Amino acid sequence: GVATTMTVLGASFTALGSLVIDYQSLMSLIGGISDSRANPQGILILREYPESALSRDERRGPGKARVVPNGGDHILRVPPDPGTLRHRGLRPQGYILAIGSLAPHKNLATLIAAARARTRPSLPLVIAGGGDLSVFRDHGITPAPDVRLLGRVSDGELRALYDNALALAFPSRAEGFGLPPLEAMFCGCPVIATTAGAVPWICGDAALPVAPDNVCGWRAAMERVAGDPALRARMRAQGYARAARFTWAAAADRLAGCLEGLPD
Repeated sequence: GVATTMTVLGASFTALGSLVIDYQSLMSLIGGISDSRANPQGILILREYPESALSRDERRGPGKARVVPNGGDHILRVPPDPGTLRHRGLRPQGYILAIGSLAPHKNLATLIAAARARTRPSLPLVIAGGGDLSVFRDHGITPAPDVRLLGRVSDGELRALYDNALALAFPSRAEGFGLPPLEAMFCGCPVIATTAGAVPWICGDAALPVAPDNVCGWRAAMERVAGDPALRARMRAQGYARAARFTWAAAADRLAGCLEGLPD
């Protein structure tokens, strides 16, 4: 027979209300394929991390799952928009960056509460993403000196925001991979990262870890990073080293190795 593979794009299977992906249905599908005449010789899990539920599930057959992580070095090929800071009223090293929307798993409400609980919120929390800013207003989140809402930004603006941020704060409750922390590390931006989902696996020891719903922890982490230049320099160096493991060339090599390992 012809060797076949099944490719699954990474996703988080944590129960998050209406956003949950039907993990049981997906695994039933994989199990049904594995029991059929079109039995796949491998399941390629793109973006997922090795400890994820999908890669662990035994119904796919022992030893079949192969995880192929994303790369993040694409961000380095994007020229930073030189007018971003001026246009947005920001200054270099003068803000903490967050990226995301009001999707529940992005957990921005916790981060905003932490930012507003700081004793000296001299550095604004700048949130990029989320499209229409009226969505934030509808949820009671309004711009203020301590929290800035940028809405959707271009790739060039995002690169400029990474390059000039004091740090990235990434509080997600669930991620199948966690691209923003990786992009930030490639750009030399220190990362304060959630302990949930794939993010700890991506960041390793290069990020300052905080449990996703620990408001006091996020407040303290932002204040600590803001007040300690030596810590930021150390996190920046560790971030460069960690990010170097996650290039698109490495992802391509791993994918090729998975395909070469299939039986004839």
